Amino acid sequence: MGHKDAVRSVAFRGGSKELYSASYDRTVKLFDAAQLSYIETLFGHQEAIQDLSCLRAERAVTAGGRERTCRLWKIREESQLVFRGGARSKVHALLEGGDLVDTPVDKKNEVHEGSIDCISMIDDHHFVSGSDAGTLSLWSIAKKKPVYTMPLAHGCDVTRDAGTEMRVPRYITALACLPYGD
Repeated sequence: MGHKDAVRSVAFRGGSKELYSASYDRTVKLFDAAQLSYIETLFGHQEAIQDLSCLRAERAVTAGGRERTCRLWKIREESQLVFRGGARSKVHALLEGGDLVDTPVDKKNEVHEGSIDCISMIDDHHFVSGSDAGTLSLWSIAKKKPVYTMPLAHGCDVTRDAGTEMRVPRYITALACLPYGD
């Protein structure tokens, strides 16, 4: 019944006694706090879950870390929607039907998302995520890609080594939204 690895995030569903927990074991578990009982386990992530958020509806969103996905869990329907984050690359373009030769070469200073680490629901149809590349993304459950992305939301740290300048994005490690706000 319990998680097999560290629990990374917990949240109560608004107006209820249901507790959701997300773990490095790649599962989301539901508990009834009023009855002190386990309800069910949700499977789907391929990497450790980094964060979880929920509001009043029987839904939760999770940040999948290194797999660069967010998942919307529809508890009642026992289903999930997968949202793919990350910067475009030649491999992504090829998998989406593009030509490897015609795909533009990556820009020298372009930052690539390696992990989606935090997530927060805004309302029942929108959520926001943050990544290790300093990217904030606004998502709609009606689209598989972000509605809006703010790259390098907190800028970069610049380091110099042997005359070479490196830009390192400032990670987004936590975020929060005013529930049902705009």
